Amino acid sequence: PIVYARLAEAYVATEYAPLAREYAARYSGKDQTPESLAALERLYPSLDRVIDALARAVATTHGGDNPTRAAGEKWRGQLAEFYKSRHAGSLDGLDALIAHVAAQPLP
Repeated sequence: PIVYARLAEAYVATEYAPLAREYAARYSGKDQTPESLAALERLYPSLDRVIDALARAVATTHGGDNPTRAAGEKWRGQLAEFYKSRHAGSLDGLDALIAHVAAQPLP
């Protein structure tokens, strides 16, 4: 699970955070425009990679006396925040994502 958590951290640091800062600086608090929607479309793939990596980290911490279970709770909280930002504030489907993410290839 730690590999997936670190992968998520790398995605945030190198992809998501710079794009999110740029989006916030240019479009935060303003009406949507074609340009702002295009910026969101550039942001979403990196956000999806962060969500996928955190879901994999959380999925691999379930069950037994796994020593990373406590870290898994932290990762689940982070995952929930990213997931809500991508899904209009909703957590619908998050548990299904966690349950089935390992069956999918990495994006």
